[in-house]
Amino acid sequence: MYADDTSIYHSSKDIMQLNTALNEELRRLDRCLQGNKIYLNVAKPRSMLITASNQALQPIREEHIEVICNSKYLGVEIDENLTWKNQIKSVTEKVSRAIGFLKYAKHILPEAIVKTLH
Repeated sequence: MYADDTSIYHSSKDIMQLNTALNEELRRLDRCLQGNKIYLNVAKPRSMLITASNQALQPIREEHIEVICNSKYLGVEIDENLTWKNQIKSVTEKVSRAIGFLKYAKHILPEAIVKTLH
């Protein structure tokens, strides 16, 4: 079995303390998962540092963990600067597709169904 969509969060103003805390949390998570015969897919872990400054996050495990600038969590696009740009783009694209479908459907479907879809 594999653990799916597990997230670890920690906040600190000190980057070294943040690395130390995350390393310890990862060690605890690893022990817990192994104790329950659940394994972490080492190809998937990613990290994202959300900060107002441009400090680089040091690797938090001996294995390489991909550092990313944005991620989707519970359907919401989050980026390292906590802007809404990616979320707005994603929602805009979905709404645009839905409007396109409705525009196309009004010529094919009965008026009552088109009203219900609206």
